[in-house]
Amino acid sequence: MSITNSIQNENKKPLHIPSDVIEEILFFIQEDDLETLHSCSLINRQWCQLVIPKLWKHPFYYAQKGNSKLISLILSFLKDIQKESLIYNGIILSSTTTFNSNYRSKFNYISMIKHLHYDFMLISVEEWCKQLTFAPVNVVSLIIKIILKLFIDNSVKLNSLFIWPSHVRWRHYNLNRYIELVEPEFNGLIENLKFLHVETHSHYPSANFIQKLSLIVRNVEILHLRTPLLGLMRFPNSMEDNMAKSLCTLIQSQNNLKEFKLVNSIRYTSSFIASLSIHTNNLKSIILFDTKIDEIDTWKTLTNCFNLENFEIINCVGLHDEFILPFNNIINWKKLKWISIEKNQPSDVNDELKLWIINRYKKGLNDYGFGKLFDNFINVSKGNENGDIIIK
Repeated sequence: MSITNSIQNENKKPLHIPSDVIEEILFFIQEDDLETLHSCSLINRQWCQLVIPKLWKHPFYYAQKGNSKLISLILSFLKDIQKESLIYNGIILSSTTTFNSNYRSKFNYISMIKHLHYDFMLISVEEWCKQLTFAPVNVVSLIIKIILKLFIDNSVKLNSLFIWPSHVRWRHYNLNRYIELVEPEFNGLIENLKFLHVETHSHYPSANFIQKLSLIVRNVEILHLRTPLLGLMRFPNSMEDNMAKSLCTLIQSQNNLKEFKLVNSIRYTSSFIASLSIHTNNLKSIILFDTKIDEIDTWKTLTNCFNLENFEIINCVGLHDEFILPFNNIINWKKLKWISIEKNQPSDVNDELKLWIINRYKKGLNDYGFGKLFDNFINVSKGNENGDIIIK
């Protein structure tokens, strides 16, 4: 073979890119950019092997309006005995409801799941059930249990769980919509959660579900609560009070809570914040957003968070000078790196908090010097030899 031919053959060889470089590239692709991710998976086998786990770590994130094909693909992993169980319950799988029985992917997609958007999975199951020629009344519950069992059989250990009832449009809604997830046989799926985002919408999910969830999930490090209607619906028999108590129990039951975010809280803010009292040594981040702060007791818990690194109060109402006074005496937030105070009402409270931040730096309580107030970025640092404070 001539040297020229050898060079030409060498030039035809595909360029090899190390896997860690590809992973770095994928890191900068937005997770909701499905088109780009799918294109990347078609480049070659190496790219495909790296992209597929990225897509399947949270498959229902992409199914916000329901995806029956996703359910069909998951059900293609059913064993024959599991299919017989469905038939026994009156559910007949056909070519329209599942992939070809001879189809076997080289990827174990299910084992890649790390984050579950539970409501999006529910509406995907509802979409899938529309294709059935006959379906028992409890068909959604049956399919959900089958899918959760598949997760368990494939050793799925969820890292994150999202309960977002207001993000979907339901065909059928019932109070026990989420109860399958907290049945004992599925405990292993959620018991090691690190991130939990729970949203209440009207009286969904039920207080009973939250109570059972509190008994299973004990190791959450990041907990986000959104309670937009809680306290406004005026349901009978203290239904809202029971929900609030259940959420407080969920907060208190965690062993190593590091971040707490509260959004759209109206009536029960002080109760939720008070529930953080047992976490004051572990908490590193507290975020209050679009929330009514109605009692001064709220701050008593916050001021004892000795290891706090991030503190944000944004779009909150009900603040006044009495709330701010305790902050002027705080000397134990020595690890605080980021403070964000924006658009709170009344607006003069923002000025008081601004002075509090500046005073902290004058006292040398922080080395980092980051603060965000109103819509501007304010960097507070020791600007010259005399230690004067500079605000940028």
